[in-house]
Amino acid sequence: MAAERLKAGDAFPKITLQSVDGPVDVSDRWRDGPLILAFERHFG
Repeated sequence: MAAERLKAGDAFPKITLQSVDGPVDVSDRWRDGPLILAFERHFG
């Protein structure tokens, strides 16, 4: 299945991520203003 790219004006996809404080709805954070997501992988 191929993923579709977002276009200007599209709604932000419904994505929920787990954090140390519990689930975070990314679309709610996006609605509040600019958003930067950073993912870190721990080795060891």
